[in-house]
Amino acid sequence: MEIKSLHYDLPQTLNAYRPPAAVVAPYLHAAQDTGIKDILMAWPRTVFVDLAFEQVLQKIDYEIKAPRDKFAQEEALHVVWSEQFKEFLEGYGSPEENVIVNGNPVYELYRPPYNGYFPPRQQLANDFNLDSSKRWIFIPENFGAAFFPESRIKKYMKLGTSETDIRNYKHFATESLQWTAQWLKKAGEENDVEIIVRPRPSTPKADFERFCREAAGAFPPNIHIIKDGTVREWIIASDLVGSSYSTTLIEAAVAQREIFMLAPVPFPAFMHNDWFGMVPHVRSYGDLLSVINNPASQDNWKPLHNWAVSTMLGKGDVFINLANLLARIYHHDEIIPRRVYRRKHLVGVTEASLLYRSKRFLSRLRDHVSGRVTTAEKRTVKNPRDLEADRFETEDVESSVERWRLVLQ
Repeated sequence: MEIKSLHYDLPQTLNAYRPPAAVVAPYLHAAQDTGIKDILMAWPRTVFVDLAFEQVLQKIDYEIKAPRDKFAQEEALHVVWSEQFKEFLEGYGSPEENVIVNGNPVYELYRPPYNGYFPPRQQLANDFNLDSSKRWIFIPENFGAAFFPESRIKKYMKLGTSETDIRNYKHFATESLQWTAQWLKKAGEENDVEIIVRPRPSTPKADFERFCREAAGAFPPNIHIIKDGTVREWIIASDLVGSSYSTTLIEAAVAQREIFMLAPVPFPAFMHNDWFGMVPHVRSYGDLLSVINNPASQDNWKPLHNWAVSTMLGKGDVFINLANLLARIYHHDEIIPRRVYRRKHLVGVTEASLLYRSKRFLSRLRDHVSGRVTTAEKRTVKNPRDLEADRFETEDVESSVERWRLVLQ
């Protein structure tokens, strides 16, 4: 088993390995998805397993997160968190036998023994100059639409979202983040707490910092904009977790942390989700002060926790189940989806695959002769800043695997 990036160094990965029994991807919406098309051309007989890393959706996300072609619908195995998302995929054309309900692997990480992997609070305090004796308020913001370029808006529209909805979505996110930045600055100035703000993964940290400065001015020193690490270690280490409509609030509830939902601007109807009603809403600066200074509400996570566990963690250990599924695929004991679409509709996949392999051979020969691989050939992303936290090296994987071995032994 190998762990590789879909966004970086993909040509080198496809050159280095024989076709595997399965490719497990964090998303699979269409054969033309970033990385998926290249893998499909190089390894046309490989089984594709979709982990669908986003499954708790607002209405505005339905079209962009649904399987959009016959390959994604009928020729991939989709491993999902809940019966509800299984019904969603089936509604967009995926056969029942191609959808396996397994539970949410992220939520499983908050349970023993997996939660032992993450660094303790004192280590984070030492690494990021935080006072561990103070109350920690963690804000994993989710106003990503505020940073949508026009090309992203056009993409939503092309996939079926109305122009009115997507532009209202951006306006809502922009205004909400402006208010949030102003509230956080004031809260940091008036309260002896540590406020850790984590920009959305796809939002470059520099862009986020610039937005906040323009909206609220310079933050006080007890507000820390940190993108290092994972959201999980910060949730576990914090006392209180607040966000907008982010599903990190569900994670915090699973981890049994106090929670609140930032709602300085009313949510548009197309963003409504039933679980929002299980989280206390902060609609004013006074509301924010109340949750910061009122630990008496520390059990407010219970309704959302109970819902998440009952709907997305009821099938046993998620990781053991997934490992068993991959073992069955490897040993040909799992029912594999038919592979007709990729041959009929991928513009002559056999010829394309042959052409790809010929180019790969020539590329290898050239690299052998020159003794080098150019930087341009190594990069597969159009804008690395959009995925600044997604680049990892073999050494990073090996280090992480070794840490997991120690936790799980």
